[in-house]
Amino acid sequence: LQVTIASIVCGCCAVVFVPLFLSSSSSSSSEYYHPNNPIRDWYRIRQGIRKAKSAISFLNTFAMDQATSKFRNFEMLELLTAEDYQKITFGSTEAKHHKHLDGRVANGCEATVQIIRHCEKDQSSSIHHCSYQGFERAQYLKTLYGTNRRWPVPSSIYALSGWRSKIRGHHIHFKKMVYREVETVLPLALLYDIPIKDKFGTNSEDDLSKEIFRMLQAGDACGKLILICWKHSDIPRLAQHLGCSSIEGCPLEYFHEQFDQVWEIKYVYEIEDAELPPPMALAESEDNRVLGSSDGGTWKVFGSVQQQQFDPLEFSSHAGDYPLGGTKHSGRWSKDMVTVEEYLNNRNDA
Repeated sequence: LQVTIASIVCGCCAVVFVPLFLSSSSSSSSEYYHPNNPIRDWYRIRQGIRKAKSAISFLNTFAMDQATSKFRNFEMLELLTAEDYQKITFGSTEAKHHKHLDGRVANGCEATVQIIRHCEKDQSSSIHHCSYQGFERAQYLKTLYGTNRRWPVPSSIYALSGWRSKIRGHHIHFKKMVYREVETVLPLALLYDIPIKDKFGTNSEDDLSKEIFRMLQAGDACGKLILICWKHSDIPRLAQHLGCSSIEGCPLEYFHEQFDQVWEIKYVYEIEDAELPPPMALAESEDNRVLGSSDGGTWKVFGSVQQQQFDPLEFSSHAGDYPLGGTKHSGRWSKDMVTVEEYLNNRNDA
């Protein structure tokens, strides 16, 4: 009888809980946060923490792992000069014009990655452009960056590739063309002549994060802002690949109805100093140490969520679309606007 009761209980548990775990593990990134399904959300939080922890570990070890794997015959890695280390590990010496040494990261190096969602959608377009309000948001976005403005000018701008494909078996089928991510950051990129890097497509969060990690490890991102415009349902996964989970301050979900959120991920390279607690040790230390060395330097990750504070009426009013007595024509902000097709064609021709 006891065996029969135990079998029934186990069977009931399997019927109830197994589908929940399977749905959580196989769910697509477009699913939203459901507070009434705590088991699935517990699983997703745990997976996000693991992914972010793995990314941080990768960030703190990848540079030295690359160098040691390419110099297995060297008995002493210290024989490498800073320039040799930079060339072998990162393939260039672009960092040599910075105050830190090539291939090395200064104590207190700070960099920030911002992740934003694309503009509002134009539901009537088959090519997936921004809506009228979405284009207004893109124009508003460029006013937030610059000297004595809210945020510094980005050193790099990434946007999700417009080519959206679908994999069926071993074949890749073209699905649709989506311009929204590029259109969102295009006014800002044109204002400061920053090339938009849109080579990363869907499900490429791991590749993008590794490219950013290489910039951090080379010291090329110190004191700089990197801006990424991405699809909202994939932003949490991208943040986790960048080392930011709910523990570091990045939410589990970027909700479908949200367009205003800005996820900020700050990286600070710290070398432990027993005499001075952080951040005093960072401010007073002028040491330049190799990332991952025995000196104990590590990257610390801090996440936060900010708001663009976009008000469509306020923006239109400032653009002159609501003068006293009214006007028959609006959209004055679009007078010198460059379309994404023109931008991409000019870039390809260049």
